[in-house]
Amino acid sequence: GSCVVTEHFNQPDIGYLGHSHSTYNRFTNKWQQTWVDNGGGYFTLAGGPVEGQPYSFELKTIAPAGPKQIHYRMIWQDVTPDSMVWRWQALQPDGSYTDQWVLNYRRRK
Repeated sequence: GSCVVTEHFNQPDIGYLGHSHSTYNRFTNKWQQTWVDNGGGYFTLAGGPVEGQPYSFELKTIAPAGPKQIHYRMIWQDVTPDSMVWRWQALQPDGSYTDQWVLNYRRRK
């Protein structure tokens, strides 16, 4: 019914693989994603378009990390029909986010 976006990802050189499922929740007016990987990673994220930043979209989560929690976000920036920048970021004490991973996507021709 065109209601779910499924992504399968892998990085064979390091044996990393996983997948995610995303859908729009009409009751919360947010996008939601569940992400799992073969390293034991499991995240539930929520969000949507970034206000005041055209062509940007973010999903946020809070993950346990021992006795504390880490705030993460995925952000897609500079989205065009043929490319986008995807960032996995961690929240810093000063309120800024720092990149943990950055991927530059390009549409296959």
